[in-house]
Amino acid sequence: MKKIISILLALLLLVGTFAACTEAAEPEITPSPTPVETPEPEETPPPAAEGVTSANVQIHLATDELLTQFSSLNEFIEFDEAGHQRIVITTEAPLLDFSFVELDFDESFTSAYPIILHYQEQLRPEAPFMVTWIHWGTIPHRGILFTDLENQQRLFAIHQSGYDGALVLEELVIGTPEEPETSPHTPATGILEATPHAWTEIVVSTGLTWSVELEEVVWSETRTLSHADAQRVYEILSTMDATEVLTPGHHESQQTDPLFQIEIHYGDGSVVVVSSVEASSVFFRFTDTFGNHGDPGFVRGASEELLALLHASF
Repeated sequence: MKKIISILLALLLLVGTFAACTEAAEPEITPSPTPVETPEPEETPPPAAEGVTSANVQIHLATDELLTQFSSLNEFIEFDEAGHQRIVITTEAPLLDFSFVELDFDESFTSAYPIILHYQEQLRPEAPFMVTWIHWGTIPHRGILFTDLENQQRLFAIHQSGYDGALVLEELVIGTPEEPETSPHTPATGILEATPHAWTEIVVSTGLTWSVELEEVVWSETRTLSHADAQRVYEILSTMDATEVLTPGHHESQQTDPLFQIEIHYGDGSVVVVSSVEASSVFFRFTDTFGNHGDPGFVRGASEELLALLHASF
C-alpha cells in the first residue's frame, strides 16, 4: 500500500514539473502600441517679394534683362534729363483706368489727392508701363492709381529705399482736393526785387541729389558764372515777363524738382535764390508773403534763353 502511494506522489511531482516548464517556455506577449499619426507640417507661404502689392502689381528698375521679357511697353517720359531712372510697373491681371500721378498730400500726410500725369484704359500683363522717375526728398511725389479686379480704386506711392535703392509701393488713402483760396495774380516785370545794391557774383548749381550720409538734398555741381554770363543772366531775370502771386492756395505752391538753382549775391551780403520749375524754362523766387495754408508767395516767369545759357555753363 505504501508503495502505491509513493508511486502516485512521484507521478504528481512529475506532472507539476512538466507543467511549470511548459509555462516558462511560452514567451510573454506584449500588445503592440496603437500607432500615432504625425500631422504633416503646414506649408508656410513664401514671403512677399519687395515691391509687390496685394493688387498683384509690382515695381522694378528697368534693366535690359527685364525689358527683353516683354514684346511691348507703354512708356511715359515725364523728364528726359540726367539723374532720372526708368522704372517699370507690371501686373499679373488686367487693371482698368491706370494712371501715373503726382501726389498732393493733405496737411496730416495721411491721405493724398492724385493729380493725373498719364492715363491709359488698361494695364495688361503682357504690356507693362515704363516711366522716367527720380527719388527726391523724404515725401513721395509720384504714384500710381488704378481700378483692381474687385472694382476698387487703389492709390500707391512710389518710394525708394535710401539704404539699398530698392523700389517700394505704399498704399495710400485717396483724398479729395482742398478748395483753393482766392489768389491775386499780378503781371510783373522781372522776377528780382529792386535793390540799391549791385550784384557781385552769380552762382549756379545743378544735379539735385539726396545724400544718404548727410540726410539732406545736395547739389552735385556748382559754378560761378563769368562776368559776361552773369550780367546776361541778371538782365534776363530783371526784364522777363513775370507773374507775382502774393497769397497762393495749396495747389499753387511751387511743386519743384529744380534742375538749376541760381544765387544772386549783392554788395550788402544778401542773397536772392531763383530756381527752375523742374526741367522746364520756368523760373521763380519765393516772396515773404504767405497764404492760409502757409505756402509762400512767389514771382515766376519763363525764358528759353536763360535755360539754354545755364545748360551751356555746365
